[in-house]
Amino acid sequence: MASWTTPPIYATGNILSSTSWNAIANNETFLYQRPACKYFQTASQTLTGSATTTINLSGSGSPYFSSGGGNLFTLSSNTRIVVPLTGNYLITGQVTASGGGGGSAGTPILTAITQNGTRIQYTGGGGQTNAGFPQSTSTVLAQAIAGAYFEMTCYNYYTNLGSLAGQDTTFLCVNFIGSV
Repeated sequence: MASWTTPPIYATGNILSSTSWNAIANNETFLYQRPACKYFQTASQTLTGSATTTINLSGSGSPYFSSGGGNLFTLSSNTRIVVPLTGNYLITGQVTASGGGGGSAGTPILTAITQNGTRIQYTGGGGQTNAGFPQSTSTVLAQAIAGAYFEMTCYNYYTNLGSLAGQDTTFLCVNFIGSV
């Protein structure tokens, strides 16, 4: 995968070297293959009633999230997606509960996205969705420096529930959309 290089600046009449042309071409390739990732649950997790749970992630997403075969993101501690570049990111997270553990399909859950441990988005879900399973989705635009991380938490209002593992049910996506 190409990397971003600050474009060279030349005065009128200066000759652009092949190295400078290559830097410009690599920047175009980088923008075309901008980094993105999707991590999801591969095993159910207990969402304790009246408590906040940090969501475990382990599976990595579809091929189109690997940005040209080179996923630059890392998953740390099974919960944190570490970003590779300083810039603006679009983050979407979703938690779906299975209703296990004595829970109810009508039990509301709230999903939050955190950046370096600080909540930056909090979205509630109520009632029955996704064929009777409680579900909550959060999306936020955030600036981050290289090495920062995003996590997802879920607050369950009532009795214990189990998360519904799967690429389309409980996941966190992080997409680089441009420099700051």
